[in-house]
Amino acid sequence: NNRIKGKDNLKCAVNVAPIYGETWPVQNPQKYNHYMREVTHQLFSYYKENKKVKYIFYDTSYPTDCEASKTIIANLLDLGFPEEQIEYDERLHTPSEICSILSKVNIALTTRLHAGILALRMGKPLLAIKYQPKVSTVLHAVGFDNKCILELENLQIIKSKLKELENNKVPALPLKKLKKLDKQNYQITKSILEDITS
Repeated sequence: NNRIKGKDNLKCAVNVAPIYGETWPVQNPQKYNHYMREVTHQLFSYYKENKKVKYIFYDTSYPTDCEASKTIIANLLDLGFPEEQIEYDERLHTPSEICSILSKVNIALTTRLHAGILALRMGKPLLAIKYQPKVSTVLHAVGFDNKCILELENLQIIKSKLKELENNKVPALPLKKLKKLDKQNYQITKSILEDITS
């Protein structure tokens, strides 16, 4: 049960990929700066309504994601966000370490697909930024609807979506569906590798 009994212990996991940044396959400084500014603005606005919120940043693609995490943290601090309410352990984490981080939070904002899957696996209300179609495809395949998926063009509603998440219960991940998807992924990967090597 993830219902938050008071705002004093509100912790939000944040996973941000550097979409359009220097380490991204397709770079666009203007789009990257807009993305960084908007995510920062939304997280700061959410803090203004929940002064005790603590943001716990984590990267699932290391060191690629460091660029975005460090940019947003620096931006938040420049706006006056309390440093003691930010946690960021800048290093490569194992999946079990990421699950340990997620076990301590109430809600999660993610971009990376695997970051979202791990948050759901830990039973956390999730807001996933759809930076590629696979984010919505996989989340829909395991039974989640558009309420927890945010289009990249709609970053200005992050704050309101996070507020909605505060009292959401997360349905259990349908493990049967996940196992079926895993098996399908394995078969596809196997056939691709066989084609490449033959």
